[in-house]
Amino acid sequence: MLNFADAFAEMPLIAIVRGVRPDEVVDVATALYDAGIRIVEVPLNSPDPFVSIERLSAMTGRIVCGAGTVLNTEQVDSVVTAGGTIIVAPNTDPSVIRQSLVRGAIPVPGIATATDAFAALAAGARRPPPATGDGSPARHRPRRAAAALPAGDRAGHRP
Repeated sequence: MLNFADAFAEMPLIAIVRGVRPDEVVDVATALYDAGIRIVEVPLNSPDPFVSIERLSAMTGRIVCGAGTVLNTEQVDSVVTAGGTIIVAPNTDPSVIRQSLVRGAIPVPGIATATDAFAALAAGARRPPPATGDGSPARHRPRRAAAALPAGDRAGHRP
């Protein structure tokens, strides 16, 4: 079974399939897989996101899937029940991080500051994702301080 760390090492991107319907999600994910993408996020504001996650979970071994815009623990439970293994949040909510870990999922909290990074670590997140922003050195400190993923920011800067 492909895990998050191996998938991210193979291609350090998470594809966001916003607005994709369940009847097209496997075809979209197959095209992403063929292009080298191994991690797929279904935002919870997409049409029938839990059905899409359930269908993507059948691709276990090829991709890792989960949900984005996860805001509370009930949504974490629904994602995991549907077969998702990554929980992407737009913020750093310790309860979402803890519930993700309890359910065996990988929390990917939103990190913008050093405070966010250390709150994520205190809640149990192992490797907070890089902060996004203007690429200034000050924006990189939270990532370095928290041993962030080596993904670079939107401007292409690397830690």
